[in-house]
Amino acid sequence: MEYAYSKGADDREKVEVLNCFTQSKMDFKELGFCLLESKNQYHVTLLLPEGWHTKTDPDHEGVVFFCDEKGRKRGSFSEDYYHGYAVRLFCRYRLDFVACPAPDKLGGDFGELRLLDWNNKVIKTFGQFWYYSRDYETSYREAEEYLQEFFPNYDDPLAYWD
Repeated sequence: MEYAYSKGADDREKVEVLNCFTQSKMDFKELGFCLLESKNQYHVTLLLPEGWHTKTDPDHEGVVFFCDEKGRKRGSFSEDYYHGYAVRLFCRYRLDFVACPAPDKLGGDFGELRLLDWNNKVIKTFGQFWYYSRDYETSYREAEEYLQEFFPNYDDPLAYWD
């Protein structure tokens, strides 16, 4: 994916993105992004916070990541159908169902529910089970209770980064 970016007068990176934000634009502004002029109603130019940069990743073709001054992927944008035409910020923690070999070799959607950090480091695992089974539902509730206890603002992209 080709994307337009340049450096501003203060050496901060500018990038043109689709005007499809998944979070409030105020969250972007609170992190230090500046929304600049729009050449039309479909695109907006973002000035990244000081020290931030964009980065492509060959494992995620079609996606461009916003990386903070510590190199952490804090958000992304894409302009293709497959990745959803979105500009988004990432939360520090997330739940993910990861496929594992089924114990009886039947195949299917067997795996484990994991709590992951921003860099996919496993913080906690909530058991192995068939996807959408009763065990999955129980483990998902357990995971949400754990998050509410230890990271009550886990779904806030501004929380827990410092």
